[in-house]
Amino acid sequence: MSVEVTTTQQQNSGSANTPDSPELTPSAGSAGLQTQLGGAPTTVSGVENASGGMGELVMPEVDKRIFMFERDQNSLMQLMLMAKSVNVHSMEVKHYAIDQGTPIVTVASVNGNTITLVNADQKKVRAYDTLMVKGVKGYDFIGGTNVKSRRPLQLFVKSVNNDDTITCIATNGVKQATTDQYGSLPTATSPTASNTNIITAGTKLVRMANAMYETQKWVDPNTVIPSPDDLYLQKRGMTSIVSKYLADQNMEIPYDEAVKAEAQLREFKAAGNRTLLISQQNKMLVRSSMGDDQWDYTTNGVRWQVKREVKHRGKWTFEDVMSLIKLYYGGADKPKSGLFLVGNNLGQSLQLIDWSKHPEVTMEPYTNERLGWKVTRLYCIFGELQIKIEPTFNDCGYENSGLIVGEDRLVHYVRRGESSYTEDVEGEEATRNGVLVSDALGLKGNCHIWVDGDDDDDDTAPAADEFRLWSSDTAPTEADLEDGVIYVFAYGLNIKSGTATITVSAGDAFKYNATGENEKKWVRFYGPISAD
Repeated sequence: MSVEVTTTQQQNSGSANTPDSPELTPSAGSAGLQTQLGGAPTTVSGVENASGGMGELVMPEVDKRIFMFERDQNSLMQLMLMAKSVNVHSMEVKHYAIDQGTPIVTVASVNGNTITLVNADQKKVRAYDTLMVKGVKGYDFIGGTNVKSRRPLQLFVKSVNNDDTITCIATNGVKQATTDQYGSLPTATSPTASNTNIITAGTKLVRMANAMYETQKWVDPNTVIPSPDDLYLQKRGMTSIVSKYLADQNMEIPYDEAVKAEAQLREFKAAGNRTLLISQQNKMLVRSSMGDDQWDYTTNGVRWQVKREVKHRGKWTFEDVMSLIKLYYGGADKPKSGLFLVGNNLGQSLQLIDWSKHPEVTMEPYTNERLGWKVTRLYCIFGELQIKIEPTFNDCGYENSGLIVGEDRLVHYVRRGESSYTEDVEGEEATRNGVLVSDALGLKGNCHIWVDGDDDDDDTAPAADEFRLWSSDTAPTEADLEDGVIYVFAYGLNIKSGTATITVSAGDAFKYNATGENEKKWVRFYGPISAD
């Protein structure tokens, strides 16, 4: 379906000797000043006290010059302009949020030395891989007897079978003789009767490096294929029309030129910043001024790209912040640093936390030299967060929310062949200056976290994991719980679940399953990619 777009450019309806006088009615800006003249050309008669156009501010090196302009503002625009740039030829790109895969796979069943993994983990393990078994101990062969050791059982994958099962040996498994180089997997009857030190359905296997023999050259390739998301580039533009009479007066009004250019560039960056935060991806056919239908794209804001969301309500505590930082740095995807862009209310809440009982945790002014930002750096044992108030969050209704983003985990997609231009307006004594850019910001990896403090009815990104920070030393009750949410516990505690008791250690994460029974209501969450 096409959207009919009519041009705003009209022919002069006055007589040849008495042209129409411009009747320009400025609208109010954010401070209430009547300064906004959207869509109006810049002429001496029309704008006596504000003049200009982009002038020499806009050159072919658009990104560098736009970046240096008020670089402490519009954080997402600045991050995009400093991110790794990837030139593309299409308005639609396949964006791979490539990160480290989860190091843990889950056992579905065991038959002797053959293990079947759950469907989601099949093909992640290959021949010659080594695996550590969580919760199952290995054995030492002492005096003709297999004695359970204090070290975990370690497996070596001999083969991956046609049905995707894996055949394993245990390097510290159940042996028959001192000279055995490896052993078999322990079972319910081996090495002793009624043995409970065994691999069962649900056991976790930690993937380690493969082990190759001396002359081996080839192993199976890694078969974990990252799943791409379609990401649309959005074409953004800024145009000013300057009459040649105005340009001839340049020596008399250089200050006004700069003022207008500054205001125009500020609005261009601010609008782009809002787009990068909350724009929703779409493409539609639009009727162009030439009469044909062309595709018009809107890009996907980072709000809808983040795959981990922490929902927080009420007062922030020291325990909440420590759990949040641990969640950010503690996954398989290891960012170098964390930028925490926050709305006003969230920033105030963080500032009001009582840090006096934890002098080892510092909160101090800091300058990010790469970005030129003045931030507040919060530093603890897990890493640092550079906190920055981002006014765009307030503008978009996210005063209590924030975004933790990895500075080194961003991609700036740019379509080639479009930058700035200067041209004469056909049939007019005027010059048109403009900037055109088609780009998009993509998030790499899975470390990024959206902190939702505002709207219970707000949507999450597709396939995002939803977290709650549980900072109380009292176990949650049924009334506190929400199905499918992962709870991060600041303190060790016991949770009653039907006839079962779930023991939680400080820092553990568990996913709540409302339809489960007894211990099945709680599933241990090991990583940022997926739960058990």
